Amino acid sequence: MEANDKSNETGREAGFQSLDILIRRWKDGTFSEIIDDWKWIFSYSAKYKGAIIFYTLLGVFSTSMGLVSSVAGKYMIDIITGYDTSRLWIVIVIMLGSTIFSLVFSNVINRISTKLSILLNLI
Repeated sequence: MEANDKSNETGREAGFQSLDILIRRWKDGTFSEIIDDWKWIFSYSAKYKGAIIFYTLLGVFSTSMGLVSSVAGKYMIDIITGYDTSRLWIVIVIMLGSTIFSLVFSNVINRISTKLSILLNLI
């Protein structure tokens, strides 16, 4: 029981230490520097807003396709182990489709990322 109390006290102390660190950083001006940096980043990237949003959406879509592939893989394992053999062709089509989409979109994302990198490094 005492060990539990000591671990709770240690957790509280760590929490207060984090709060103390944050308060010190606030007084140092570190937070205002971070805010100034974010303002600069947003002003610098404003002209590339459309490309950045498009790139982000492609990344989300690519991640979603990876999740679809994972679910299809789960169904494929069920089919292989004999649990559900009626969906074999559907799962194969979904696996192939998600793999092709993932390849295409990863290439598109890499191309857009490279173009953004070139544009941002030239300025």
